[in-house]
Amino acid sequence: MLAASVHSNVVARLRLASASLTGYRSVDRGMRRIMFYVNGPYHAKSRPRPSLMPTILGETLFLTNARDRIALRSELGRQAIAAGYYEALATYFASRSVGARYELVTPPPPSMMELQPGFAQVRVTNSSPVPWPAGSVALTVGAVPAVRFYDGSSQLGTALGSVPLPVDLGPGQSVVVDVPFIAPEYRLFASRAGATLLKFDLESAGRRFALRGVPPLQVPFVVTPDPTRVPVPTPIPTPLPTIDPGLIAPPTPTPTPIDPGALPTPTPTPTL
Repeated sequence: MLAASVHSNVVARLRLASASLTGYRSVDRGMRRIMFYVNGPYHAKSRPRPSLMPTILGETLFLTNARDRIALRSELGRQAIAAGYYEALATYFASRSVGARYELVTPPPPSMMELQPGFAQVRVTNSSPVPWPAGSVALTVGAVPAVRFYDGSSQLGTALGSVPLPVDLGPGQSVVVDVPFIAPEYRLFASRAGATLLKFDLESAGRRFALRGVPPLQVPFVVTPDPTRVPVPTPIPTPLPTIDPGLIAPPTPTPTPIDPGALPTPTPTPTL
């Protein structure tokens, strides 16, 4: 939807400008879906910093094209491109169903002991074109293992807390939300020495905004083990005693009973 809006508006503006630009002719090269480094899916190693929001890469005009250079050198051509992008973004923002902004007002402690209560304050702004009735949207917080830059997996991770927004929020309005949470268990992040990312995300009707083009707020966080918690040890089976085979006496064979009827009858010796 975003790509189609930008494409149609920029092409329309350049076609209007071409009537006043001698030597320039607008060419519509269409749209393509290509997985570039910045807009491909997140991968912790190969693509650690993609965009987490709807992303397009616009190639409007080319310096290597003699006709395109005519438009690029003119104020009229550059203004046509800018107006096309502006109108496209305005149309997109006014028509999308979900939009939000986050601002960390009071950050959580940088480090906490596992299962201890924590607190943060987040300013939430409704940047969608529709109002949010009180209680219809909740601010959630979860924890995922720490990675380079930010987590782009769209997963909330281990859920730590959730708070419904307490007031009605119209488009463009904001509210500061107190977010209590419980630190996760250390064992879940022991492989990273307790390093995590807290992810603040909005949810409405069971659908998280992070899955609908709104990047969550991510805050580095470290959870430490509680020394008073005694982990339940895994029972170790008692090994059976080993015996030197050389010390074991061979068993005495038990004689097999013989049926007398099964014995052969002796042949009598003839008398001379």
